[in-house]
Formats: sequence, structure tokens, C-alpha cells
Amino acid sequence: MPKITREEVRVPADVMPEARDEYITNYLKATRETGRLMLFACDQKIEHLNKDFYGEGIDIADAEPQHLFEIGRQGVCGVLAGQRGLVAQYAAEYPEINYLIKMNSKTNIVPGSQDDPYSPQLYDLDAVLAMREAGVNVVGIGYTIYLGSEYESTMMAEAGELIAQAHANGLLVVLWIYPRGKAVKAEKDPALIAGAVLSTVGFLMAFFYVAPVGGAAVNGAELIGDVMVSQKMLLSQKIFYFHMPVAITSFIALGFGCYYAVRFLMTKNQRFDTCSRICLEIALLFVVLTMITGEMWTRFEWGVWWSWEPRLTTYLILMLIVIAYFVLRSSVDEPERRATFAAVVAIIATIDVPICFMITRLIPSSIHPVVLREGGMSPEMGMCVGLCALGMLLVGFVLYRTRFNQVRLTQRVEALKETLDDER
Repeated sequence: MPKITREEVRVPADVMPEARDEYITNYLKATRETGRLMLFACDQKIEHLNKDFYGEGIDIADAEPQHLFEIGRQGVCGVLAGQRGLVAQYAAEYPEINYLIKMNSKTNIVPGSQDDPYSPQLYDLDAVLAMREAGVNVVGIGYTIYLGSEYESTMMAEAGELIAQAHANGLLVVLWIYPRGKAVKAEKDPALIAGAVLSTVGFLMAFFYVAPVGGAAVNGAELIGDVMVSQKMLLSQKIFYFHMPVAITSFIALGFGCYYAVRFLMTKNQRFDTCSRICLEIALLFVVLTMITGEMWTRFEWGVWWSWEPRLTTYLILMLIVIAYFVLRSSVDEPERRATFAAVVAIIATIDVPICFMITRLIPSSIHPVVLREGGMSPEMGMCVGLCALGMLLVGFVLYRTRFNQVRLTQRVEALKETLDDER
């Protein structure tokens, strides 16, 4: 990797003039003069106690803290990160290692689920500066922030104060930022549980309540490939109770994606672009599931893996448009142009939805069953499909909400990083 010069190091504005050279020296040490940080963390001795360092399949040497310092000396890392007490215990034996002092920590004895996580500051910067004055090769400090915790503001305030003090004394700062806490939605979401329960009940009804023959079928006998298909529907009909709900969910996800795409084109608000993108992500998942289950149906009921049947063909086009949406997003760098082009593709994809739905009615010769029609489903089938569809919609909603919260937290982290960069 190419080296950088002292002149290429970006020095934060809050670094005191008399500490500027020391900051640059520490930066070059930590990055091995490359501008890229390779950090070896050994703070696990507090974070994980000894749980992950002792047991079956783990070398006994891993339980010894000094082993970590041997790795730091023999490896190619830029800095070894650890708590002050651990570094103080071994630093005299390993003076050549660049050290980064972890300023806050919590053990894993109290799980994050018991309370909102809070990693309090363990000591002030004066204790770290005293180590440096004693000859320990300290090049920086580190701090952990849990975004989403009710103590988020406290940790951010502590981090901000430490950053100012560290920079004033020529030290680097590394932040570990994780989305964690009550504000971060867990997998025990009531809507997710309800969706899973309804879908499971619907699938059980498909096998134990609804008769295997009945409802929509091929009219008369049709030659598909080399197989003569009649009205008799086999046990593979049960695929229908998964296939149709995921197809409905894909259509609704695309509809919302189109709605947010239109809102973006009207307002140029990036939030609507984010919402549209997430809807298309959910739609792609359910579109792929629809295609897979549809091909299973085709193979078992028609005897072929693919037929250029109008419904299959139009839905294949729909899937390709959705895939093209994400290809386009990855190929355009400028955010507003990317969002504009993507919005147009999202609208085009949604235009194909009514075509996919109506094609079996527009082309009467289609061999694909027309289900949503008078007499198309028995009451038992309708109840089963309805439960499965409602369950799938709830699952899709939870996936959207979870993904949206993830993106929002990521954006907050990026905004925080930009703020810190601006302060440098």
C-alpha cells in the first residue's frame, strides 16, 4: 500500500498548535504511514470477560492476556486497543506497540435486553496522559456509543468532551458506534409474530382443511410441453397457498414503492427515495419467491419447468425490471440523479403490475388459472388464502419497518461521522 506524507495528514482544527506535530506522528504510527487503520482489539477481556477465551477447541494460550500483546507485537496491526489497566500491566514489556486506550466499557454479565445499554466512562483523560508521560506509547483513545439507547445522549456528550481533550493533546480518537437499545426494534415484533402465526395457520389449513381438488383449474385438457394436463389438481396444489400470498405482497410493495417514487419526483426529498428503495427491496424478495413457487407449480402440475404462458412471461418481465432498478442505483454516483432515474424505473415496474394481474383475462386462451373470479375459489380456499395473504403482508410490513429503522440508524451514524470530520 502506498505511503502518505506528513503534509497529507488531515489535522482536526481543535488540535492545539503545539500538539500538531505529535498528532501527525501518532496518525502515521497508527496507520503505518498508509492513512488506513488496522486496529487489534483486546478490550474483550472486560467486554466478554474470559468466556470467549477459554473452553473446548480454544488454545489455552488464548486465556492468557499476554498472548494478545504477543500478537500485537508480531502482527501488522497499527494499534492495539485495550483498557487502561490491561495496557498498564503489559506495556513495559511491549514498548514498540502503538496503544489506543479504551475509555469506556461494560461487561456481558448484564445483558443488553435487561436494560438499555450504557457503557460509562471509566477514567478521565488525565490518567491516560499520565501513562504517556510515563513512557507508554499511547497514540490515541477509543469510546463506544450505543445509538438507540436511552443513554445515547450521555455517551455522545462524554465522547464529545473526550474528543476535544484528546485532540488538544495530540491524540487520535476512534469511535465504535452500534445501534442497540429499546429504540432499536427487536425480532419479537408483535406484527411479525402475528404474521408468522397467521401464515402458519393458513398453511396448516391448506393441508388439513381444504380439499386437494377444487377451485381454479385448467379448462378441459391442455397439451403443455409433452404432457396432457386435465382438470385434476394434485397435492402440489398446496403451493398455491404460498404462491398467491407472496405474489399479492409483491404487488402491494411495488405499489408503495411507486407512491414514494412519485413523492420524491414531486418534492426531491431524499427521505421518499429511501422509502421507495426499501419498498423495492421488499418487493424483490417477494417477486423472487413468487417466481420460485410458480416454477414449482409449473413443474408439478404442467410437467415442465417453464412455459411462455402470458402470466409467467409478464411476471418475468416484472422481475427483470425490479432487478434493473438496483443495477441502475449501483451504476449512478450522483445522489439526486440516481434517485430520479430509480424513481422512474419504480413507476415503470408498477405499471407492469396490473398487466400481470389482468393478462389471464385479456388473453382467454391462457392456461394459467384465473383465481379471483366468481366460482374461482371455494369458501374454504378463500379463507385459507386470506389468512396466508394477511400473514405475508404483516411479515412484509415488519421487514419494511425493520429495514427503515436500520437505514435511519446508519444515516445517523454517517451524520455523526461527518460532524466529527468537520470538527477536524
